[in-house]
Amino acid sequence: MELLTLLEVINRRKWFLIITTLIVTLLAALFMQVTQKPTYRSTVKMIMSNSGSDAEMTMERMNLNISLMNTFKELIKTPTILGAVIRDNPSWGLSISQLADRISVSTVEQTPVMSITVRDVSESRVIDIMNDVTSTLKRQVAFIYKMDNILILDDPNHQQRMIPEVESHVLRNTVIVGAACFILLMLFVSMKDMTGDVVRNEARLRELELSPLVSIEPCKRGDMLTQKTANTKLAGDKKNVPIST
Repeated sequence: MELLTLLEVINRRKWFLIITTLIVTLLAALFMQVTQKPTYRSTVKMIMSNSGSDAEMTMERMNLNISLMNTFKELIKTPTILGAVIRDNPSWGLSISQLADRISVSTVEQTPVMSITVRDVSESRVIDIMNDVTSTLKRQVAFIYKMDNILILDDPNHQQRMIPEVESHVLRNTVIVGAACFILLMLFVSMKDMTGDVVRNEARLRELELSPLVSIEPCKRGDMLTQKTANTKLAGDKKNVPIST
C-alpha cells in the first residue's frame, strides 16, 4: 500500500481510530491505577569513622576506609548478611533473592559513605528490613574484620524518610498502550481496506486492472444544494400548470 493510499484510509477512518484508541488507553490507565500498589522507600547512610587510638585521619587511612566501604557494599547483599536476616524473620516469607531485590546499595565516590535503600509494599516491613540489615552488617563486620567503627547517619525509624512511590510507571505504560493500540488499529483498517470488496477510487481500479461500469463525476455540496433547489422549483412549476379539458 502506497503512502498516499494509507493516509487516505487513515483520514477516512480517523474518528474510529481516535475514539477507539482513547477508550482503550483510558481503560488501560484505569486498570493500572486500580491494580498498582504503592511502594515505600527508606534510605539511610553509613560512614566509617576513624577507629583505634588514631585521632588523625590521614590520606592513607581515608583510602583504606573507602576501599573497605566498597567491600561492605558487596558484602551486604550476600547470603552471609541476608541469610541471617531471613532466619531472624521467617514471618516475612521472603527468600534471599527476593530480599536482595528490595535492597539497593551505593557508595559516594571518593568518600567512605554508603547509602542503603529498601523498597517494599509494606511501610512497617521497610523499617524492619532496614534495621535488621544494618544491624546484621555491623555485627558481621565486627566478627570478620574485628572493626566496630561503622556509624549510621540516619535513623531508619524516622517516619519522614518513608516515601511512597509508584513503581509501575503508569504514565509511561499508558502512553505505550495508546501508541500500540493506534498502530494495531491502523494496520487493521489498512488491511481491511485492501482486502475488502469495495473499491473506493480509480487508482485502486487500475491496480486491479478493472474498468468502471459507471462513472460519476465528483460534485461539491453547494452543487447538490443548487440542483435540489432547481428540482424543487421545477416541481412547483409543474403543479401550477393548468390542465386543459
